Amino acid sequence: MTSDYARGVASDDQVPGPPTFELKRFDWLTPDQLGVTGTFRGLGETPTEASPVLVLHEGESVHRLPAISDGPDAPPEDGQVWEAAFAWQDAPVAFDVAELELGDALVVELPDPGAKQRRLVLEVRTPSKPDATDERAASVGAQIDLLAAQEELRDVRVELEQTQAELTRARDDLSAERERRAGDSERFRDGLAKVKESAEEALAAEQLATRGLEADLQAARDAVGASDAELQTLREQLDAAESERLTLRERVTQLETAAEESERLRAQLKEAGDTIGQARNDAERLLDRLTTVPEKK
Repeated sequence: MTSDYARGVASDDQVPGPPTFELKRFDWLTPDQLGVTGTFRGLGETPTEASPVLVLHEGESVHRLPAISDGPDAPPEDGQVWEAAFAWQDAPVAFDVAELELGDALVVELPDPGAKQRRLVLEVRTPSKPDATDERAASVGAQIDLLAAQEELRDVRVELEQTQAELTRARDDLSAERERRAGDSERFRDGLAKVKESAEEALAAEQLATRGLEADLQAARDAVGASDAELQTLREQLDAAESERLTLRERVTQLETAAEESERLRAQLKEAGDTIGQARNDAERLLDRLTTVPEKK
């Protein structure tokens, strides 16, 4: 960030001339809080009782961050370390320029938060005061406008104090909610640990059961292999028996053929026997006849 009023000066001596602010720290305290620490010098009679406000410029937008309740306890004193914390009233956004305001008396333009500078001495702007001629020439309307602006400023300050009180209550509620959620998180972690332990035990039991099933499966595979081998042996024996059955059937066929041939031969033999018997009978009758024929004289 650049400024006509902000300049870095690495010096331990008090800067002469206009009031200055020796910046020690300007950085994020939390995701929604910015903190300012430094020392005002050369304040003189400049009024510093106004509540500090951190004004952030983002293009055409302006964000005014009030000091939180646990910020500075007293107005800044010349040469004394002063610090304040400022909280966003809505979601934090990026910004281009940051200014520290203490009412209408002091305005300090700050560098980028967290800028790596050992020390910065920044000029403090003070509104120019009208001279006596301008005061005498001021119109009644301008005085009325000034009174109205002061009244509006008082109203704004009252509203700001109310907002700060509400913010304090909100922070207290947030702290209580965080504590409650921390307890819930602890219980959740305990429950998660128990669930994890139960899951690990169930996984171990499942792995053990799986190993048992794998052993049973291997035994079943071995039994199936043995059954396959036995079945193959039985198939070979069945094939041998079938071959032997075919051989026996051929033998039976041969025997049946031989039996038929034997029967045919037996019939032929019987027929031949009958023929032979008949011939024998004929021969015997012929012989008888020959033996009984008388001899011729």
